[in-house]
Amino acid sequence: MFGPTEGAIVSGLGHLATAATSGFPLGILHIPIAIGMALAAAAIGFLNKMHKSLGVIPALAAGVAINTVLVFPLVPWLAEDINIGWLIAFGYAPFLVVASTLNAILAGIIYLAVRRKLKI
Repeated sequence: MFGPTEGAIVSGLGHLATAATSGFPLGILHIPIAIGMALAAAAIGFLNKMHKSLGVIPALAAGVAINTVLVFPLVPWLAEDINIGWLIAFGYAPFLVVASTLNAILAGIIYLAVRRKLKI
């Protein structure tokens, strides 16, 4: 809503905050995950501002795609055996798509409601 920079900050810090409240189950991996989430949020903000005429759906779809694809650079850290790391990443991907899509739908509904209320 406020732009790519603000979205990136909120998303990255939001991930670290939720990871902290659950005890950092993935350890140091939460840092690159937070950076990836910040990039996805920045892309959403950028696309939404650049293409307001297309609506929020393409921006959210890009965010879901980025969020899902970002599991693959983590392969070396997911398991000692790189082949198992790939299996884990491909195993996570469908769940990330579903969770990201549901999150994007909810965020889109809230965004549109707030935007309509504020008339921006």
